[in-house]
Amino acid sequence: MTGAEVPEPPEVFVSASRFTVTCIPADSAPDAHVWALHVEQKRDGKWVVTDGFGYLNGDLTFEDRPYLQCLFDLDAALALAKEAAPLMIINGRTVPQALALAAKWKEDHA
Repeated sequence: MTGAEVPEPPEVFVSASRFTVTCIPADSAPDAHVWALHVEQKRDGKWVVTDGFGYLNGDLTFEDRPYLQCLFDLDAALALAKEAAPLMIINGRTVPQALALAAKWKEDHA
């Protein structure tokens, strides 16, 4: 290649490999992110549901590692995350309590 030649750019690939599922909208409270579950692509077309610390299995309990019972196809992982999101309890607060606090926070900061 001489200085005048411009190499062809390599092909660029774009894919969605993470979805966020939550009952607490991101702009509703400063701690909204802790109420999010993430559906993340792993390998061989399999997906996991994680809260950032553990991996949800089919019976809505968390494992510390993404064992086989935590791997799902995308539709099943999204359905599981949607089922689990309203049931979350963070620091003793339920989703309805968090929604009420988020509404108050948003009102106070409008």
